[in-house]
Amino acid sequence: MTDAFVPIRGLHHYAYRCRDCEETRRFYEDVLGLPLVHVIRSDVVPSTGEHCPYVHIFFRMADGSHLAFFDLGDYVAAEPSSNTPSWVNHIALRVDSVQALAEAKARLEEAMYRNVRPMSGPRMGAVLRHMQHPGWPIDRASDVNVVPSYGLPGCWLPSHDEWSWTEVVSVSPDPFIPELLLEASSWRHRTARIPTSAMEVRELDGLWLSPLLTGLDEAIVRTLAVHIQFIPGREAKVTARKDATQDQADLIGQEKKGRIVDDETELALSAANRRANDLRDGSGHHGANWVAYLQVSTPDEDGLAHVSGVIEEAADQAGIGRLDWLDTLQSAAHATTWPLGRGITPPTRSRAMKTLHAVSSGTPKEAL
Repeated sequence: MTDAFVPIRGLHHYAYRCRDCEETRRFYEDVLGLPLVHVIRSDVVPSTGEHCPYVHIFFRMADGSHLAFFDLGDYVAAEPSSNTPSWVNHIALRVDSVQALAEAKARLEEAMYRNVRPMSGPRMGAVLRHMQHPGWPIDRASDVNVVPSYGLPGCWLPSHDEWSWTEVVSVSPDPFIPELLLEASSWRHRTARIPTSAMEVRELDGLWLSPLLTGLDEAIVRTLAVHIQFIPGREAKVTARKDATQDQADLIGQEKKGRIVDDETELALSAANRRANDLRDGSGHHGANWVAYLQVSTPDEDGLAHVSGVIEEAADQAGIGRLDWLDTLQSAAHATTWPLGRGITPPTRSRAMKTLHAVSSGTPKEAL
């Protein structure tokens, strides 16, 4: 009879691979509340002597056991086993009660809408490369950066312009064998500006863009970007009052001439009055100017004309009277939809606005 094995007191830790240790920390510490208690950084694996830079992080549970993760610095997640169903390998965590489980579920669901974080260089590079050539996966960040660095190539792909589109030609990975690069293929992009003057005067709700975003019957690759310019509250309030006064004058003028007042005039006046009310003193609200850009992308030249027509019809359903296609400028226009630092040229201030800005601006010597 052999001697009994030494007593096993419990689980010390179970380790997984993760693609990004900070991303993992945000979930396990910030969302689940498991404290990060230990971090190991090393270039050499102690058990094998292999050179493999890594970060090893440990999160402690209430019973003293740990969940641990390895970040190998390549932004690659662990691949599921090809011979094991996805539901087999898992961990199960215990809480005190059914009520605690319900609270945990609610917190996880809430966190799904608040997981807003800065993007790393490789992540941004993957997004920008995908937006130039959708054949590249948007989340493949292991072999790209915004600019060449740390042995990774930059994300910028060659392109050339035609009259109504810009074309990007690049190799791309096989969707089933990611390590295999397919022959070079092209994607064509066409971008339109949506100015505020193109909007119909009508009541809008939170779903007014749904015809463009989710209401298409065809699978069309499209990108919508909105550029916003901040307007200080005092300037915005002056503009709103001016708009309300002008709309009221138009309304009175039509009534004096015996004309039937159209719905657009009344609606514009109502909107101007609401803006003025929203910007009342003490409200803390400010104004904004905006312009939107809408881009369609397709690998087919003939298909580009077709999808442009489909998008124009969808825009009309959303209350957008016209799309200003930026033809002859498509290469520059392409960048207006990228997630980079962007803006719009501020309008020229009137003399009254310049005076208002001057008297309301502080100086280095002015007391707070």
